[in-house]
Amino acid sequence: MNLAAPHVGYVIAAYGIAFVVIAVMILGTLIDYRTLKSSLERIAARANRGRDAGT
Repeated sequence: MNLAAPHVGYVIAAYGIAFVVIAVMILGTLIDYRTLKSSLERIAARANRGRDAGT
């Protein structure tokens, strides 16, 4: 890349914004995964308690 080109600032900004957007999407996905996983574990534990109490 020619750093003396007049549009180099635009290119660097575009790459920076793309990086931030992708990082936020990955972070959001990981947070959602952890939330859903803990919810599923709570539901499974509740189901197992109900099954044990019924026997």
